[in-house]
Amino acid sequence: MRSALPSLTVLAAALSLGVAADPPPPAPADRGLIVTRTGPRSYNIDAPGNLAPNRPFTGRALSEIVPENNPVDLLSRALLLATEDPKAAHGLFMAASLRAAYDIERVEDPTAKVAWSYLLSLSGPKDLKLWGALTRKLGQADQQAVVAWARKSGPPTYHPGWMVQHGMRAINGEPGKGDKGIRPDFDPAAAWTKVCAQAAATADDNAYWAAREQQTTPAALQAMLGFLENGVGKNLDARAPSTAAVARERVRQACAKFDPKSDDPAWQFVVARAESERIFEEAYAEHVRRRDAGFEKQKTGK
Repeated sequence: MRSALPSLTVLAAALSLGVAADPPPPAPADRGLIVTRTGPRSYNIDAPGNLAPNRPFTGRALSEIVPENNPVDLLSRALLLATEDPKAAHGLFMAASLRAAYDIERVEDPTAKVAWSYLLSLSGPKDLKLWGALTRKLGQADQQAVVAWARKSGPPTYHPGWMVQHGMRAINGEPGKGDKGIRPDFDPAAAWTKVCAQAAATADDNAYWAAREQQTTPAALQAMLGFLENGVGKNLDARAPSTAAVARERVRQACAKFDPKSDDPAWQFVVARAESERIFEEAYAEHVRRRDAGFEKQKTGK
């Protein structure tokens, strides 16, 4: 996972017709904003500390987590452990999710609260979350253990700068009304109790775990993969017709690697889904390149 992640993409408009060179990105303001070009006419603007770690975490057990570890610390370590020890990685992921939920409760800027959702949209965290939902190597007792740890450890003590600096107030230099971006009326104990109760609602729901047992059999995962393959194929036909045929075959081959008799079919499902998404993205990019090259050829007559 990259240490610095974009929070805002600004499209730079052409100043006049027939501009010969790409417009330069704006100079950083005296607030220390970080401006990074991402394309010919686009750039990212980040506030210092956006999605930043607080205290490096090198362990793997919940008991090793300290109050100063923020969600980025825990998620970064979880991603490093995901292949070697996915069960430990998912425990850290759950701990990070609880602390992110706590930060959402206390951060004042509503535009900053999407920081965790943004991280979960990235491939690594998304894959780890999906594996946790599908694998039979995790069960009700594992989630209950995370809730028990959270209730015993109490609320964390780090400042949620990783989230505060993700919001528009940080970009615009607008000070919050609370303590460095925290709600003035925030009650740490009440918020942590709420977050733990929300996690316990799932952990202690026997009906949920019984249904999960039925929905995550190897046969069920194989059926889900068939639906996924079909859906990706339809998207290829609709959005990347010039490259769809080859990409469809690559997706079929990726999904065919799924082995329902493997030690962990859920992990194989996650890998096949991620590979299918990557194939689609590559095929779509190539289709757009061919389309744009065709338009340019029509314009120039060459």
